[in-house]
Amino acid sequence: SEFAYAFFSLLIDQDGRMPEYAVSFSGPSRNTTQDAATLAFRQPSHTNTLGPRRLDGGLLPISEVAALVFQEDAFSGTQAQHATLIRRCAIGRPDAQVAVLNKCRDTFEALDKDGDGEISISETSKWLTLLDIQRINQEVHRKGSLVSLASQFVERRGKGSTIFLPELLTEFGHLLESVEASPSVAASFAMLRLHASNTDARVCGETVVRYLQNILRTPRDVRLWKVSTMNSAFIARVGRIKGGPELMKAVGFSNDGNVLSLEGTSQHGGKLKTLPPAQLSLLEQKLAEVEAELAAMDGAPSVPAAVRILKTSGCSMSELRGAVDTALNCVVNILKNPKDQRLFRIKVRNIKFNQSIGRIPGGIALMEAAGFILVDGGRALELQGTSTSSDDQHKSFKFPSLEKETESFLYRRKADLEAALYDLDQEASDPPPQRGAVTNQSNIKGTNQITCKGAKESSGSAQIRAAYLKKEVGAEVTKFLNGKTNAQRAQLKLLKETFNLADVTGNGFIGPKDLMALWRSEGKDPNEVKAVEWVRDRDLDADGLISFGEFVGSFRPLLAPSNKGWEKELGTENALILSPDDKLGCSPIVLAFGLIKLMSSLYECNSAIQFIITLITRVLTSPSVPMHWKIDLADKEVKSRIVRLVGGKDLLVAFGFTENSQKPSLLSLTDGQGGEYDELPPKVLQQLAERLKVLQAHARGLEFPSIPDVVAVGGAVATLKENGSKIPWWRCIESIVAVLNKILSPEVRSTKDDETVRTVTTSGSGGTTSKRLFAVRNGLSILVALGFREVPGGGALLLPATADRPTLTARLVEMKAGLAWLQRDASSELADQRHQKAESANKTS
Repeated sequence: SEFAYAFFSLLIDQDGRMPEYAVSFSGPSRNTTQDAATLAFRQPSHTNTLGPRRLDGGLLPISEVAALVFQEDAFSGTQAQHATLIRRCAIGRPDAQVAVLNKCRDTFEALDKDGDGEISISETSKWLTLLDIQRINQEVHRKGSLVSLASQFVERRGKGSTIFLPELLTEFGHLLESVEASPSVAASFAMLRLHASNTDARVCGETVVRYLQNILRTPRDVRLWKVSTMNSAFIARVGRIKGGPELMKAVGFSNDGNVLSLEGTSQHGGKLKTLPPAQLSLLEQKLAEVEAELAAMDGAPSVPAAVRILKTSGCSMSELRGAVDTALNCVVNILKNPKDQRLFRIKVRNIKFNQSIGRIPGGIALMEAAGFILVDGGRALELQGTSTSSDDQHKSFKFPSLEKETESFLYRRKADLEAALYDLDQEASDPPPQRGAVTNQSNIKGTNQITCKGAKESSGSAQIRAAYLKKEVGAEVTKFLNGKTNAQRAQLKLLKETFNLADVTGNGFIGPKDLMALWRSEGKDPNEVKAVEWVRDRDLDADGLISFGEFVGSFRPLLAPSNKGWEKELGTENALILSPDDKLGCSPIVLAFGLIKLMSSLYECNSAIQFIITLITRVLTSPSVPMHWKIDLADKEVKSRIVRLVGGKDLLVAFGFTENSQKPSLLSLTDGQGGEYDELPPKVLQQLAERLKVLQAHARGLEFPSIPDVVAVGGAVATLKENGSKIPWWRCIESIVAVLNKILSPEVRSTKDDETVRTVTTSGSGGTTSKRLFAVRNGLSILVALGFREVPGGGALLLPATADRPTLTARLVEMKAGLAWLQRDASSELADQRHQKAESANKTS
């Protein structure tokens, strides 16, 4: 029964409800009028030896428990009875109250000189004074001094009598109820582990770590000293979890209405400008305790703790960043290739590893934070739990396999390492105190940076940069920048306009701050982390900024090529001229992507491509889970985001998905003979990874609709057929190009209100354009994708006057590039038809 009472005290919420995970074990409630998850603690007819809970599920006051114990049997005041009394009163109480209860017993027994279990009532005042309650309980200041409380009690009982310990607790138990103490970090985590899932407990702990890190990094920022308890993020990560608010209190926050404030900061009335050294030292200690608890949950040290070790080792910022980047690459490679056993083990003396991490003091601690342990006497690092090593140093932490638990751990570490890289970039980008005014172009360039780059180049480094650009950007980009063909010149012009738009500061470079300002003006999230990553992905010379050459190079797969028959010059003309031997040279992935972009709106295209990228990424990261490479085309989300789009199913087929012979609506990856895989082989995974890389390269252009994807969309236009013939599509695209040329012509710019220029008749009397649009399936889909909408009453499509001209120009460039191919093949078809008619006429004659 004592165990049951302790269970209720620990696990039943204050409102008398059991947690959801415990309901299934409690069984249905006998009271059918109440929720099965509610336990009603009714007073039994007989005396409960432990003292029942209140009807609302809360603990009985100490005074009532002591009174019940005193009434049970003949109380003689033996030490055994005192121990039972304190034990029953202490069940479910915080540590501070338990300590005071024990002190009550010890003080009483010290005053009981003859050991008969009673003391004189006149010693009540002395007993209260020795407890030293006044220091920890402010209630006595409102009700009077301890002496006056004791005197009132003695007068009621009568002088000269004796008293037992339960009687004292019954009288003064209310003073003990309000004894509080800040919970320890360990006790808070124990509460988190008891009442929350491991994921919620970990998220709560990591959030508190972030709060402390921000305060320690900028102790003068008074905004960080307070946390709103009404903030949705705080509620989701900390506030809603039982043990979360206790953890905030344990690390030094106190409740101040709807705000949690650092203790000692609110009482200064805003005059405190920075945290005192003693408080900072205490916060550092609390941070270490929280990280230790998180490490105990994961079985590995935290990434922030490992980075702090590296910072104190004396390594430079570049060495520190290189070490974190290397650890991140190790984790990412494992997640991308989870079945490649070679990635689970790293030789410590490996030249590249030793240069970036191994030689740095504290580097091994960083790898341990990433999930590795030292094996073979320190000669190698191995992913924890992936072998049968006899090393018992980390025996408490084991991965059952590189599946769900392992992936979850590695993904958390990946996020931690990425956050550490971002923090390092932030630290390195802080301007020095002596920085002067911006007086030249190099300074202007530097002001746009968030990362630790942008130093003025010497002539030697400039030469290295030029060589690097020549190697990385490639000869085709250099040739493209010369812009000799019509398609290249049109695409180059749009690229330059887009670059200038993104270059908000106008210094000739795009930096993270430019991107954030651009995104903000477009109503997008100006996320600084994404801006830094965007620049880093395109920054070939690692100076922290994107030049126009680098910007163009980042869209290499989209550029109009000068070979493979795409562009040829004859004499002084720059027209696109094809010969019968020219090949298109586009992969099925590129053609399917181009078809989706041609026939769909930007939103629909983005949604479909991101869905497929997520799907393929899931397959690559979990190649042993068959459900990831089986796609039900009848699924509501798949149907709405992929199947209904022209080219959507083609893109899945281009990745290697094939129809199931028994269920045509099911696409899956097979071995080519119709057999299904139990686990995808490395060759299939490699093909998927290569095709995904191609798709992601073209999807990059969706971020800027004004940049034409000549290769993908032009290729898709070139392959359009209607019943095996390209003639109908040639005439349709030719008409759409003529409509766009008319809308975008300089003469029309001054007549935006003239709707006739932007109207395409779709009725039977619409003329040549209408007939050509209806001669093919999805002809109208291209106009709708361009932004045309049906006018009230029907019969025509109207392009709004607010349509974005650069985006329309980009679509025009794409269609013109593919139109030449259509025209070549259609002309060949027409020639064949004329030849067949001539032969037929000759035979008839």
